[in-house]
Amino acid sequence: MPAGGLPLRSLELDDFENDPRDTAAAEGAASWETGTLTLSFSTNGDDAIHIDSAQPRIVSQQEHIPLDWVLYKTKGCGGGSSAGGTVKSHLFDLDHKRMVTVVNGKELRLDAPGGSLLTGTAVTKDKPLYASFSVRSCTAYYEWVLDVAYTENGERKTHREGPFRSVGGVRDVPVYDIQTVGGGRELLKTGSVTDGSCSMTEAKP
Repeated sequence: MPAGGLPLRSLELDDFENDPRDTAAAEGAASWETGTLTLSFSTNGDDAIHIDSAQPRIVSQQEHIPLDWVLYKTKGCGGGSSAGGTVKSHLFDLDHKRMVTVVNGKELRLDAPGGSLLTGTAVTKDKPLYASFSVRSCTAYYEWVLDVAYTENGERKTHREGPFRSVGGVRDVPVYDIQTVGGGRELLKTGSVTDGSCSMTEAKP
C-alpha cells in the first residue's frame, strides 16, 4: 500500500467471500512484484468479435515510492495439475514494457507487439472468453492500463481496462500474512521486510 493509504488494520478479514487483497486494491493498493489480472470478454450482439491484440500501456512510473505495508498471502487453495500437458499463460512485464507468452515456464518472444494467446480468438454472446494474466513489476511503481483491440463486423475497435497499479523494487517494507484462527482470520506479522530485488523478502534482524 502506498504511504498514507488505507491502514492495514482497516481491512475486513472475516468476509470469506472476498479476498482482502481485492479490497485493498479497490482502496488504492498495488500488486506487489507479481499480481494477477482476470478479465472476461463478451458481446451482446449476434455477430462474433475477434480479439486482435492485448497491450498493456504504462500511464505513469515512479521509482522508490514509499510503501506502508505488503500483504502476502502464502496459504490458499492449490491449483490443478497439468497432467503432463502443455501449460500456457500470459505475462505482462511492466519493467520491460512488453507482454510475453509463457509455455511450460519458459518466456517466448512474440512476433507482433501486443500479440498473445488471445490473438485471433472469437468471442460471441454464447461463448465468452475468460483470461488471466500475470503482471510483473520489479523496479518501480506503475499505473497502467490494458488496451484490447478487436474487430467487429470488419471494423477495428479498442477497449481500455484500468487503470491498475503494480509495484516492486522497494526495500524494508514490513510484510504481513493472513492466518485462519478459530473460524476467523487475523493478520500475522511475518518478521520479514521486502528486499527490493523481486525475490520477495529477507528476514529482518
